[in-house]
Amino acid sequence: TALINISNNSSEDNGKEIAKYLREQWRKDKRKFILVGYSKGTPDIQTALATEADIRPMVAAFVSIAGASGGSPVADALPEKLSSMLGKINGKGGCQGDLSDGFKSLAVEARRQFLAKYPRPFVPTFSIPAVADQDKVSKAMLQSWSLMNGFSPRNDAQLTEQDAIIPGSLYMGAARSDHFALALPLENMQGGMLKLFLDKNTYPRSALLESVVRFALEEIKAPAGSAQKPQPQTPQKNKSIFQP
Repeated sequence: TALINISNNSSEDNGKEIAKYLREQWRKDKRKFILVGYSKGTPDIQTALATEADIRPMVAAFVSIAGASGGSPVADALPEKLSSMLGKINGKGGCQGDLSDGFKSLAVEARRQFLAKYPRPFVPTFSIPAVADQDKVSKAMLQSWSLMNGFSPRNDAQLTEQDAIIPGSLYMGAARSDHFALALPLENMQGGMLKLFLDKNTYPRSALLESVVRFALEEIKAPAGSAQKPQPQTPQKNKSIFQP
């Protein structure tokens, strides 16, 4: 298991970095990868698989967890002035890459153009969106949750459930969590005002990761014709297999 340290650049730039890493590791070990992408990591991996065709045979499966495959209205709502300000803090405070370009890659129109060009996954792909009711959302994310409710009541305060399901993927159910709590152990921070506002950040992340990887392994091992078909792109209301 390895965590790829990727800068805050565009999905195109990050896709190249992901492909470079996979090639380097492939030279050492010919076992195939199961890639797990969270948030912007999903479009970064999608871009790598779409534009770097030689890495596809190296990948056994791709799991997207709360992945921004369809973009985020929150990124669309980011004022141009703030976007410009983000560009000025590049490389400061440990933030590597171009934050402004990173946000642009999350724009709904940018992701729709990508999906129109590459409508089907290149490897076996699985999607787990996140959905949070108000009582599952940290105070720090309530404003974005309210914004997202204008697009869909089934959202995680950053993405709608629909936009977190990769077209053509196997829909595995929705995690009951806001976007940050699903993957970021921010509750472990020591003190500080931010912790007071991240008051709903506890989630069984290790259990989630282990279960989805095990599920993906079983699916790709299944005999031809016995694997489940991808679910319709409109998931059943309130369906969830990951309720903490």
